[in-house]
Amino acid sequence: MLRRLVTLLVLLAFAPWLVAPALAQPEPSAVGKVVDQRGAVTVMRQDRPVALIVGAPVFRRDQIHTGAASRVKLELVDGTVLAIGSGSQLTVAEYVTDASQGRLEGAISLLLGILRATVANGSSPGAFDVESRAAVASVRSTDFVMEATDGHCAVFVVEGRVEVSQTSAGAGQGVSLDPGQGTDVETGSPPTEPKMWGQGRVDEFLARTRIR
Repeated sequence: MLRRLVTLLVLLAFAPWLVAPALAQPEPSAVGKVVDQRGAVTVMRQDRPVALIVGAPVFRRDQIHTGAASRVKLELVDGTVLAIGSGSQLTVAEYVTDASQGRLEGAISLLLGILRATVANGSSPGAFDVESRAAVASVRSTDFVMEATDGHCAVFVVEGRVEVSQTSAGAGQGVSLDPGQGTDVETGSPPTEPKMWGQGRVDEFLARTRIR
């Protein structure tokens, strides 16, 4: 009986030290927040759907879904703004910042839908990539729109310069887009040559990423 009592007292004495490591696990840091939205927007987080509202945090690996009549605008910690149109599926695949919230690396996966990215220009901004099934758009600081469907991707540049290449491994073919230019990419094919888009297509793209 005495031996059992001593064992119990020893376990109780060390219990806080056994529990402390689990309690000490840091909470994940938000990489951005919702600043505006229209309609219901959900995020898949740790395999559970969560409703997004204005002011809600956004985390790395979040999978964001907008409905047929929904749109949402996110502001990331470095000042980059993502305006996501209706019927879109997007994942914040990677977002790494330094101690002063400057971007070291950013990667967004656009599975379906349309996204306008106004990418912040810090003192030494890191790469920012948006990838669809068909193409990857790589920038450092610019304003551009990407649309993705099952087998097609289109990219249009509002300001700055964007490098667009096809996603398939080993392709190595890409184009550089200047303001007013766009390209179309079919899955497995290189981007079309840059060309100035007509005002009708430009207006349609921009309108679909406008929240209000």
